[in-house]
Amino acid sequence: MRQKIVVLFLSAIFAFATTGCENEGSAEKAGKEIDKAYEKAEKEVNKTIDNLKKKIEETKEKE
Repeated sequence: MRQKIVVLFLSAIFAFATTGCENEGSAEKAGKEIDKAYEKAEKEVNKTIDNLKKKIEETKEKE
């Protein structure tokens, strides 16, 4: 009897834990938007750095 209660209890916990992960809350959505914004900014920064490197090389070649 005790084992059945423990099994049922653990099953219920597992069921609640897995269903809670399926629903995306506002914090999860906000986190994804932040990730997207970060990735976009990172790409732009890297592009700017590459452009600056090219300009520096062009300037060195002219001297």
